Amino acid sequence: MMLRLGLTGGIATGKSAVAAMLRELRFDVLDADSLARQFIEPGQPAYDEVLREFARQFLMQTSASIAPTSPPSFSLIPQS
Repeated sequence: MMLRLGLTGGIATGKSAVAAMLRELRFDVLDADSLARQFIEPGQPAYDEVLREFARQFLMQTSASIAPTSPPSFSLIPQS
C-alpha cells in the first residue's frame, strides 16, 4: 500500500527543513508553495486575476507581525 504524507505548519515552523530531510531519504516531495508561485508569475494566466483581487490589500499593508504558530504536523493519507 502506498501512503501520502502531508506536511503542514505555520510560518517558520520547519516545513522546508523537514521536506529537505525527506528528500535526503529519497522521498518524492511535492512543494505546493513552489507550484503556486509558478502559477502566479507574470505572464501566467492567473497573474492578472491575482493582481485584480489582491493588489490593493498588498499595497495598503504597511507592516505585518509574523510569528511561528505551531510545529509542522504530518497527516498520513492511504492510497487505494
